[in-house]
Amino acid sequence: MRRFARRMWPLFRQERGPIARDDRKRSCLRGEEGAETVEFALTSMIFLMLVFGFITVCFMFFQYNTSAEAARAAARWASVRGSNCAAAGIITDGTCNATAAQIQTYAQSLPGAGAMTASVLWCSSTGITSSTPCPATTPANSNNPGNIAEVTMQFTVTSWIPLTSAFNGLSLQSTAQHVIWN
Repeated sequence: MRRFARRMWPLFRQERGPIARDDRKRSCLRGEEGAETVEFALTSMIFLMLVFGFITVCFMFFQYNTSAEAARAAARWASVRGSNCAAAGIITDGTCNATAAQIQTYAQSLPGAGAMTASVLWCSSTGITSSTPCPATTPANSNNPGNIAEVTMQFTVTSWIPLTSAFNGLSLQSTAQHVIWN
């Protein structure tokens, strides 16, 4: 009898009919198969948004540093190409007495500054400190020695990374001033 019971026990355990199928569905729903996949999908979306946001912010810092360096280099370039540049004999490439257009062209030719907007102001050195900008009513091309050349580089952030469109259209600028010395 024991042999018969061992062999037949699996057959007796099987439940038949519509109730048995519903129980199997319920046991499947109560299981945790696939939970890791859902958790991974949710956490990976949050993680990727953080990573892409970090990359975008790093790119913005890089662009800002590039604009600051371009403004500094262009202001220095303008400071050595004043109205008395030819008389001093220092610059021999024909760019003496530089105009605002020449300074803008030079600033945009610097590495990484091609898409930036450059603006140039000259101001009298009287009453100007390093913390105050040139007044808006400065006469054009007053690049006499002792005056100040102020170059402003501006760019608009355009993010090519998905999920970081909140930074698009953000406008950043850098300004540098140098005294014109010849």
